[in-house]
Amino acid sequence: MTPYEYIQQLKNDYPVSQIDKTFINERLSKEINKLNLTVDEYINKINNQDWAEYLIETLKPRLPKELHAIIDSEFFVIGTIGKKQPLIFMKELEAGYAIVFHTGLKDFIYRISRIISTRFTSSQTKNTTQSKEDVKNLARHVSEVFWWVRETGEAFGPDYNISSEQQTIAGYIATESELFFIAHEIAHIVISIENSNALYDELFDQDIPTSHKDELAADFMAANIIMELHSDNGKRDLYTAQLRYASIEFTLQVYKVLELLGIISNESHPSSEYRINNIRQEMKKRFNNNSEWLNFASVAFGIESIFNDIASIIINPKERSDFYDKEAQKIATELNDLLNKCVGKALPDYTQFYDDIGKVLNKGYPHKILDIVADISSTFFDDINSLSIDPERFDVSWASFQKHKLLLGYVTSFMKEPAKSKFEEVLRF
Repeated sequence: MTPYEYIQQLKNDYPVSQIDKTFINERLSKEINKLNLTVDEYINKINNQDWAEYLIETLKPRLPKELHAIIDSEFFVIGTIGKKQPLIFMKELEAGYAIVFHTGLKDFIYRISRIISTRFTSSQTKNTTQSKEDVKNLARHVSEVFWWVRETGEAFGPDYNISSEQQTIAGYIATESELFFIAHEIAHIVISIENSNALYDELFDQDIPTSHKDELAADFMAANIIMELHSDNGKRDLYTAQLRYASIEFTLQVYKVLELLGIISNESHPSSEYRINNIRQEMKKRFNNNSEWLNFASVAFGIESIFNDIASIIINPKERSDFYDKEAQKIATELNDLLNKCVGKALPDYTQFYDDIGKVLNKGYPHKILDIVADISSTFFDDINSLSIDPERFDVSWASFQKHKLLLGYVTSFMKEPAKSKFEEVLRF
């Protein structure tokens, strides 16, 4: 099977979802207009563009010229398939190599970078001044994205507004991260072609497993490509260099959390923390002194501090339990107050509930909200399954019934996947 045939077969099996005008909000519409495109032209462009092919074209000017022969040949094909898992992989075939990019990876990386971008001020790489509670909430929002991946296999999380400048930074970090993923897989192809075991012996300790050496070598090569270290004509301004390097570390910080959650195994790979340290050691050699290095890596270190908080939440949730329990209880109170406000009459107040519930859900704490919904569902089904309802409990049972109707109606009619299936699961008990 040729690489092209392999990619086409996967595309047929897992087609990429098409977008329509329901995906275009007011802010995005304004950004589209700035590109001198109509919404219809933009939708048509997106639906007919393979994202991985776009990324390889973006990466191509940074590749060493000797790699262009591989990228432009029929022995190499890259393509995007419509699978929700955040993955990219290289497949070696008898007739060449294929790189397969999941749409879930793009969704996952951007959702996290969008949250991280709130730590930046416009047109600067410095972190914004935020309270400890703000930083904890930011780490918690990112943690919830990982929670959804663990629970459902898909990227999901609360929606919120960010500035246009932060949106630009989020898009840049996400794209650079995806370029690093692709550069890493291209490096694996080069290593496979050149059979670079001899090079490993020079670069790495003899005690490191060969598979780990392969990954570390691919990291070095990919970082070299992203930073254009092989070229005298690469972009050298500090702002671009800081964000590109931060995006490399961002990629591996994401993987570190996936490892902590057990979503991916690092048996065939060195740990992401080990990979980060190796890249840092290599990059640090290129600076005249420690002060220059710290300035260059300042954005990466800021992102690392956020992921350290995320790791703490995952490893030891009780460490910040007082803060998170307090915030989660606020959400629980808001949800219960809204439900109580909308029930008790002949018909539940669907209009007010549907108008306000989204504001509550977008604040996060899905595990807490799911617990409340499960309790309401359990109470409702207990009443249904009982042979008779105590007349003294009629008002309570009627309220429970209406709450269940409100929640089920909103979830089935308005909620998007993967949250929809998760909430339907507890509502239908």
